Amino acid sequence: MKNNKIESVMREKDILNKLAGKPGIIKLLRTFKDDKSLYFVFEHCQYGTLTGYMEETDGKLDEKLAQFYTAEIVKGIEVIH
Repeated sequence: MKNNKIESVMREKDILNKLAGKPGIIKLLRTFKDDKSLYFVFEHCQYGTLTGYMEETDGKLDEKLAQFYTAEIVKGIEVIH
């Protein structure tokens, strides 16, 4: 793995650890690595993830769902700032 990729992943891990316990921010439970990859283990998302939902719907959301996810993203940004 390239150094800049490792630095980016470690920065992400540090940020997630600093945000632990904040509302609307997924909890990082653990990290580990093998010879080829680094892994992050997150808390279970009962209703899945936005990315997963977007993959299932070919990237399309109805207006109500788009409003909901937009509001959740804004709340998450407010928490981190």
